[in-house]
Amino acid sequence: MADTRIPNSILRTFVYERIEKGELPVLACKTFAAGYGSNNNCAVCGRPIAPEETAYATQTESLGDLAFHCNCYVAWQAECADRMLPKSAV
Repeated sequence: MADTRIPNSILRTFVYERIEKGELPVLACKTFAAGYGSNNNCAVCGRPIAPEETAYATQTESLGDLAFHCNCYVAWQAECADRMLPKSAV
């Protein structure tokens, strides 16, 4: 299978845009589940998460259940952490 991962810099741009549009919350996830994909679309990149891929899922109050590819989940949480840090800590 060919490597179809999207570079992290592009994923972070996707995340930034989706947060700005209200399509992703700024949320530090305390719990998530991992399992096989079911061709549901990733909340970051929009591509289906195939059954042979690992899907990460979390529940949010504002947007309900969200599913992610591993790298997409990591990019989202990194952007959330950056936004939640006090500006003086940067």
